[in-house]
Amino acid sequence: MRYQQDWSGVRVLVAIEPRSYREVIGCAIAGLRPDLEVSVVQPEELLAETARLEPEVVIHSRPEEPLAGVATWIGLPEDPAVPATLYRGGHRSEMPGFDLEKLISVLDETILITRVA
Repeated sequence: MRYQQDWSGVRVLVAIEPRSYREVIGCAIAGLRPDLEVSVVQPEELLAETARLEPEVVIHSRPEEPLAGVATWIGLPEDPAVPATLYRGGHRSEMPGFDLEKLISVLDETILITRVA
């Protein structure tokens, strides 16, 4: 049995380099979770778009610290050998071998957390 989740109104902001990566990741998320509101922006627009869109999830490729009000902040380095960084609930963790399956899992967990809160 597949668990159905209400994804409506949940915003994801993708701001990673290179451009092809952010577009593919944005399309993959939108295809796998069509009710999510996925925005794909250039990394230079990250701060302004985070303030404007107020996303629950930010996926970026720069080493900025997470902004207040963002439930989950995922740092995806350009080098796949470097672990991804996950900030959630004031905690930081590293996730080696971060792939699309792990990304979707993190999104699913974030949705559950934000819906309960």
